[in-house]
Amino acid sequence: MNVAPIIGAPPQPAPKIRNVFGDAYSPTVFFAKKSAQRHMEYRKKRPEKSKDRRFAPKPKPKPKLPPPSNETISQEVQKYLDLIGVPPERPFTPDPFQIEAVELVAEHDTIVSAPTGSGKTWIARQALAGLLESGGKAWYASPLKALSNSKYLEFSRDFGEANVGLVTGDHKINPLAPIVVGTTEILRNQLYDAMGNGSEIDFDLVILDEAHYLGDPERGVVWEEVLIYMPSRVRFLLLSATIENAQEIAEWMSFIRSQEVKVVSSDVRPVPLVPLCLNVGSLNILQKHKNQKAKKGRRDSRYSSKRTPFVRSGFPEGSPSTSLVYLESRNLLPAIFFLKSRKECDAAIVESPKITPGDTEERRAARSRFIDEYAEIHPILADYK
Repeated sequence: MNVAPIIGAPPQPAPKIRNVFGDAYSPTVFFAKKSAQRHMEYRKKRPEKSKDRRFAPKPKPKPKLPPPSNETISQEVQKYLDLIGVPPERPFTPDPFQIEAVELVAEHDTIVSAPTGSGKTWIARQALAGLLESGGKAWYASPLKALSNSKYLEFSRDFGEANVGLVTGDHKINPLAPIVVGTTEILRNQLYDAMGNGSEIDFDLVILDEAHYLGDPERGVVWEEVLIYMPSRVRFLLLSATIENAQEIAEWMSFIRSQEVKVVSSDVRPVPLVPLCLNVGSLNILQKHKNQKAKKGRRDSRYSSKRTPFVRSGFPEGSPSTSLVYLESRNLLPAIFFLKSRKECDAAIVESPKITPGDTEERRAARSRFIDEYAEIHPILADYK
């Protein structure tokens, strides 16, 4: 007769079982010991781990470098590759928009919007030269320290080191020079100091390079404050290649500065920009066809996981090392690689092959002497590696 258990009755002990040796175990203890024995056997069989790191990552194997490609480049791609190189020398002739900008900046605030390589720096150089002749002073502001250092060296060659100064967070060279180059934040700080002391800004022209930083969410306020607080007697020259609403900015500047602001723009790109796609040993033109539209909910079979046209760095097929081998075989070096982090840049240096077979000890020593001599001429570069 089966009797239902009484609620609240003391629990009954688990039934005993016996192993092959006749020892009695409860099921819980028996299986727990069995699991412990299996774990110890597994630890004996597995390889020893690193003592320094308990979970040491497996080192990634270096990608195998393929031999130079024998692929035949299409005539369309070859047409653009033939344009790479140093163009023949010819007399310089300024473009109409350059002449117009130089004439306007002498009397008005001016915004110049033109593609990269079209000669916006030439406009700034002519404006600075005219200011020096008349005994005026100018500030050339850029968003980056590296760009400020580069412009300092360039203008020092053009106007003499005695006429050019540099003021950044790292260097302060000849700050009372008639032409001062520095970052926009330093210019804003000097403007704050002048307003706080009740003194006047002692320059007549401000050149804002890379003026599209005005729209930067974090740093754009610096450009705004410079434009708002600068006395109206100081003329502005804004240079940028990516200002799409230059006329709108000019109207805003005219409102806050109570004077007319001129706009000079050009859409002509003197240096053609052709995007090419280097994909696993193949060089093609990257272009978009008007008739090809992706359908929602479907994936093109060409872009499946088995055949990816754009391979991320870190894989052998898309690493800079394989790209270097290909570019060397096509005589397309030197080249610049842009990676998304410093870690990837360091890894790319380790992976990259030595593709300069003619680089001897003598050439390396000559390079080192040249760098030392150049650093002596330009002490600002001595701290750079």
